[in-house]
Amino acid sequence: MKELKARESHHDRLIIRSPSGGWLSRIDPNASGIMLNIHFENALKHTRGDLPVHVDASQMGRVVISNHRDTLAPEDLDVIKQRFKRKGPMSDGYCLGLSIVHELCNHSGCTVELISPQSGKHRGSTAILNIPLTRE
Repeated sequence: MKELKARESHHDRLIIRSPSGGWLSRIDPNASGIMLNIHFENALKHTRGDLPVHVDASQMGRVVISNHRDTLAPEDLDVIKQRFKRKGPMSDGYCLGLSIVHELCNHSGCTVELISPQSGKHRGSTAILNIPLTRE
């Protein structure tokens, strides 16, 4: 979370609810870092307007990332998970990020849910990453 805060030059564009303590998980730290980084990058890149990106990691084993963007149709939510598929012809990048997240989730036991529009709103998107925890 500290790295994410440090990367964002406009601190008013990012609201982070950090965990109150550490989480123990069997997930490879590199894999979890890749998954989180892709979601953070997407949220910051695709947000529209002056509203901030919200990252909520206050609940153990769950990271919720929300931004204010154009609404994605249900079929677009399926397409953006596929390798080299784009929502539109003018999209930036190679469209690998979410396909990488889904592959890492499949191998690690994580789940990811993409929601658009945000719950109770007419715009925005939310990505919910659930990370399996280990018992001490």
